Amino acid sequence: MQFIPKLIDYSCEQQGRYGFSIPFLIGAERYVTKNNDYSINDLLNDLKNSEIKYFISNCKDLDEIIIGHHKTEYPHFTDLKNYNSVYINDVDFLESTENFQELINCITELYSCKIENKLFSKNYYTRKWSNLTDSDITEIENAKK
Repeated sequence: MQFIPKLIDYSCEQQGRYGFSIPFLIGAERYVTKNNDYSINDLLNDLKNSEIKYFISNCKDLDEIIIGHHKTEYPHFTDLKNYNSVYINDVDFLESTENFQELINCITELYSCKIENKLFSKNYYTRKWSNLTDSDITEIENAKK
């Protein structure tokens, strides 16, 4: 994971966003690093072993799970279930996981088909998934600067 921390920081801290869907993060990392084998397992393990706290939350606007930084309206991180640096906020079925591997399995089951089909980006208005759009690429490129 070379690029994802930079992308999340750019989006959450500079742009005021809540985070990105897991397929988007996989697609962005693959786009930037050209590592087409980068997986959900890689992503979650990289985040778990990070010194930065990452929050898996439910994005009601997209009806998807997103990963980002802590927001003031979230509960204090000490009140959230966590696996090292990965905190779970308001995602009931993930909060009930017994261990980190179970968390990985749940998220993999949810998103592996989309990732295998290169569906990394969900359109806010149509709710349809697609490959990274021109707008997505622009945002990724801006985060690289």
